[in-house]
Amino acid sequence: HAEYLLSNFDFSKFNIKTIVDSDPSKEGAEFFNYKITSPDKMDEFSASAIIIMSQETQDNIYNQLINSKKDRFHICRLYDKDKGETVGCAHYFQKLKNDSDNSKSLKKLGESFLLFGDYVNSYDCFRELESRGDDSAKERLSWIDKHKNEIKENISNDNLNICLVVLDCTRVQNMGCYGYKRETTPYLSTIKDQSLFFKNAFSNSNWTLPSHSTMLTGKIPSKHKAYGGVTSKLDESNVRFPELLKEKGYQTIGCFSITFMNEIFGTSKGFDFYKQGPVGELILTPASVIIDTALNKIEKDKPFFLMLNLAEAHSPFKVLTHKWGTPLTDSEKPLINNLRLEDYDEKELKNTIDCYDDAILYMDAQIKYLKSVLPENTLLIVTADHGEGFNEHKGFAFNNDRAGLYDEVIHIPLIVNHPSISSKIVEGLYPNKNLFDFIMKFVDGDLSVQEEEFIISESDAFAGNKITFKREDFGFNKICVRTDKFKLIASGDNHHKFFVLPDEYTNLYEDEKYKLEIDNLKDLMIRNSRLPLIPK
Repeated sequence: HAEYLLSNFDFSKFNIKTIVDSDPSKEGAEFFNYKITSPDKMDEFSASAIIIMSQETQDNIYNQLINSKKDRFHICRLYDKDKGETVGCAHYFQKLKNDSDNSKSLKKLGESFLLFGDYVNSYDCFRELESRGDDSAKERLSWIDKHKNEIKENISNDNLNICLVVLDCTRVQNMGCYGYKRETTPYLSTIKDQSLFFKNAFSNSNWTLPSHSTMLTGKIPSKHKAYGGVTSKLDESNVRFPELLKEKGYQTIGCFSITFMNEIFGTSKGFDFYKQGPVGELILTPASVIIDTALNKIEKDKPFFLMLNLAEAHSPFKVLTHKWGTPLTDSEKPLINNLRLEDYDEKELKNTIDCYDDAILYMDAQIKYLKSVLPENTLLIVTADHGEGFNEHKGFAFNNDRAGLYDEVIHIPLIVNHPSISSKIVEGLYPNKNLFDFIMKFVDGDLSVQEEEFIISESDAFAGNKITFKREDFGFNKICVRTDKFKLIASGDNHHKFFVLPDEYTNLYEDEKYKLEIDNLKDLMIRNSRLPLIPK
């Protein structure tokens, strides 16, 4: 985890004094160009903070340091020992925010945001410090402005550039630009009136790997075959649009927060640079780090394609800023992660949704920063790979048996912005597989949008008809056919569902009145999906 941090996080704003290792035999050795020190010599350094990077032993180390060093050092930990995620940061940042009336805490908060390349929130902290008369804040504000201008200058070009931002696990029902009660997307709400705004975009799958693979190939999961869970892989034979863009002279850069976009799943083909989530643990890299990494890989005076996966809205919703919720406690996190269907209360669910809304708000702010530095001639596409379920159908999480292919999971945002695009609301059905053709046509000057009469969405239940994870509620393979009026969900356990939209609660599958409509949807399903499931 220390290697992962030092490789992927920008510590340049911090004056690192030393790396401490509990193994005395390592003293004097070098780790990422830093000399290793033994714990008993820690007091020899004029440092102000200790960042705990270990995973398995971090609780013991933290308790020891709190007992012996708390008067000299500010002690924080960056990783949750069970998941390896930045959950410690969420609580740490919230604690500093709650104490932000104290200028010392606000300054720490600003520096902490800088650690993650979050120039948006860091700038706000130092601007507030400046208003309080802190002269040192001016230096930081000047540095951030200078850095932003350097980024803009370094990536500036007159070519047509493309930036595809995928908001992992983000459903339209919680987005202000789609009419949600909270304004979770103030920036996207602003640019939607200068963009193609798709009201009825849908994902062709309900989880990360097959959905991203669909965007890359223009094929539904049963045709590109990247389904079947953690053993899945996108076959080399599939042509991906980054390959085609490379042939047209584009540099192609992919930065992904989520584990399921690791190159072992076959998704890196066609990218010149590929940053991925690690395998084994669900480590979610903050959106600010993803964006900063991608921007710093762009070569000057060359057209570029960026594909960015931002995962704050993926459970367990670990986000660096909170407006409505508070960082989830250990008891609340399993609500989504472990699919607890019965033993929760409404207060717990409310805070989970509040944190989810906070995550969307955070990503919206990062997209605003991204847009501010991108060259003017950049096609910006903001979408999601899938949504999320919050017990609307007696289940949680995007791949739950009860929530898998309902609209809260497959109805996704899609906003396309470019100076040549006039404001337009696209009312028709639009599958995310069509992004492949849209991007390639746009490069050739064709701005047309191909709407569809129906959507196919497939859920593979992670492996055949039985899952590999220990989550019995994930259930069976499913196929969904959705038109603007009707929806058929066929399941491998033969518990099929037919709905007259927008009602997804009244199952009319056995109603003879709808036999013709059901048969028509079955026919579409059989002719278009290759998933090994045929409804009886």
